[in-house]
Amino acid sequence: MASASVIIFTALLVINKGFSTEDTVFVETGASLQLNIQRDKLPDKFEEIFWLNNKSDTIVKYYKEFKKVKFYDDYKDIVEFNNESFSLTLKNMKKTDSGVYTARITGKTNRDVAEHRVSVIDPVKTPELTVNSNGLNGNSCSVNFTCRAHDLSLISTYNNGSCSPEEVTSHEKFTLILICSNETIICNHSNPISSETNKINIPQNCEDLHPKKPEQQIYSITHRNIVICMVTVSSVVLLIFLFIRGKINKGTKQRPNTVYEEVNTKIKPMKTVKGDSHIYDQILAQTKEEKEENSTIYHTVGQHLQHQARD
Repeated sequence: MASASVIIFTALLVINKGFSTEDTVFVETGASLQLNIQRDKLPDKFEEIFWLNNKSDTIVKYYKEFKKVKFYDDYKDIVEFNNESFSLTLKNMKKTDSGVYTARITGKTNRDVAEHRVSVIDPVKTPELTVNSNGLNGNSCSVNFTCRAHDLSLISTYNNGSCSPEEVTSHEKFTLILICSNETIICNHSNPISSETNKINIPQNCEDLHPKKPEQQIYSITHRNIVICMVTVSSVVLLIFLFIRGKINKGTKQRPNTVYEEVNTKIKPMKTVKGDSHIYDQILAQTKEEKEENSTIYHTVGQHLQHQARD
């Protein structure tokens, strides 16, 4: 917990827009910066005071006797000058504005009364904290991980609730600090004007610590939707097949009954006509012949149905 407090304190310390050590000043890109002159370094009498960039390029000149300020073309729209304190304010600074800014007086004696080395830098980005491997080591969780930011990187292993604190700093004043506290891995990325922290909470059961990437989540959702569509289409096709098959079977079963009904249609008896006994006998013979023919059809159909049932 003490180490975590140190990180928080460090982050609060460097979060300021401008941070100076002696005559070195750091400023965030796009911010404004006020450069001051210590009053005890100014003599009582002087004729002019002017600010220079890199000790050669004049930014502004102040004539004390006339209380007149002269801005030079390249700077008149991006600087402000205070007639009382003689301070210079630089506005909307860019990285190309980095350099040495000097205040100089002229008169009986000429000398520099202020000098500031200014560095314009970007705020840091959140560091990338990546789990390389993880697993159980006895009853504790062992995690191998990498902390990376800017052009800096640190690799360490979290084991038995701790890891070795590490720190690395680049020549551009970017710093990467790695610490572990109880069940947390902390990676801090900072420079003189800003600080960002990333952390990983370690679960007790050491479950998978690799979060799914957005493209993996999209793939999982798409794959699930494809499976659902395939199952739905297959179900519909199966239902259509069963419906058609049922209709065919139903039609097949009805055909023998239809033939049977046609064969067994009752024949109405003919009325006897007096005096025409030979005609009556002829009709009876014809009727008998038709019955025998119909019986043959029914017998043939019955055998055919029984043969289908056995198959």
